[in-house]
Amino acid sequence: VKKIVPLAGHPLGYYMTKIIIKNAHFDDLIRIVGNPFKFFKLYNKSVVSERENLSVYSETTIEIIEDFEKKYVK
Repeated sequence: VKKIVPLAGHPLGYYMTKIIIKNAHFDDLIRIVGNPFKFFKLYNKSVVSERENLSVYSETTIEIIEDFEKKYVK
């Protein structure tokens, strides 16, 4: 199963991480470990660098994520 579904069965997170690293944001990724809300914002930042047509999280979704971050990350 580990070979078929990498990273403990979280293929979407694995895909997002690959996009982040591909766009030279590895150091940023290390800095945000422990804050899952920043992960989504870093993914959006990384997609801007891509030349492919990749999906991004909407401004509304990012605002909701930021609200959760303010509420749950101290």
